[in-house]
Amino acid sequence: MWWKLKKNKGFDILVTHAPAFELNDLPDLPHRGFSCFKMLMDKYAPRYFLHGHIHANYGNAFKREDQYGSTVVINAYEYCIIDYT
Repeated sequence: MWWKLKKNKGFDILVTHAPAFELNDLPDLPHRGFSCFKMLMDKYAPRYFLHGHIHANYGNAFKREDQYGSTVVINAYEYCIIDYT
């Protein structure tokens, strides 16, 4: 996909199941995020990063929205409506 990414100058929305490492993730192994997602955001600066996997009933660790550089990070657990204009 590197050629498509270069040709299109990156991408607007990154959608994954898990969060990024140390960005709305949890310390236990099953809920730890992936550092490669941060590398993608650093390189391409997408407008949105949507993830799930961290549920609201996990306690005070739940954050619906966050910011990483110029990327809006949204935990889309259950459902989430985004006005993308």
